[in-house]
Amino acid sequence: MICLIDFYKTSVGFQLLDAARLEVDLRYETLQDGSADEKELRWLDYTLANNFDPSEIEKLDVRYSLMKRVRVSAELRRVSMTVFGLSSGELSVLYSIALLITLIRLLKYGHLTRKVSQLILAEIADLLKVISDA
Repeated sequence: MICLIDFYKTSVGFQLLDAARLEVDLRYETLQDGSADEKELRWLDYTLANNFDPSEIEKLDVRYSLMKRVRVSAELRRVSMTVFGLSSGELSVLYSIALLITLIRLLKYGHLTRKVSQLILAEIADLLKVISDA
């Protein structure tokens, strides 16, 4: 399913939700083939949940097949910081909440594999910690 994201006349919160939805869709919907290593994905998800600085995200040393996930995450966070004038600290809280909402919504659809669902639940726990520590 292809959804059009319309940023016209929406507030920052809704735009961050749209960015988070795009990131989550690209990171998790593409895993349905089961080809990626679960430990490496878990490490990457944990790292992305705990790091919101795009320049730091781009420095992550991952294999070629995961580079698209890293680049998309970094670029969406960079655009969010630039467009909304947020620091990486401000972005970490707001974007964590947007990711949390989006991940919870994704779980309810029931089309995910068990592996992907477990990765999402683990990232939800990571994001809750980031939010509670803020």
